Amino acid sequence: PENKELSEKAEALHSRLVRRAIQMDGTCTGEHGIGLGKKGFLVEELGPTNIEFQKHLKRSIDPNNLMNPGKVLDMDSSRTALQRAYSRFMMSFSW
Repeated sequence: PENKELSEKAEALHSRLVRRAIQMDGTCTGEHGIGLGKKGFLVEELGPTNIEFQKHLKRSIDPNNLMNPGKVLDMDSSRTALQRAYSRFMMSFSW
């Protein structure tokens, strides 16, 4: 962003809005899912136990973390060479 001060104010407003929604029993998600901009609020909304359960489910159906790695859940950071190659392959396409 060209204007750092304005960008910081926008980010602060975003955080306040999301937290207000959570406090009012709403959600941090949008109509198209969690989004990278809001995934940091998931633990705040759902709690660490729920997030760990979701990670457990993801590991059971996607043990190599090939499906949308890092999009919603931050899994273990130790990615295999296969995962890195798959990610590079998928990023080579223009979706």
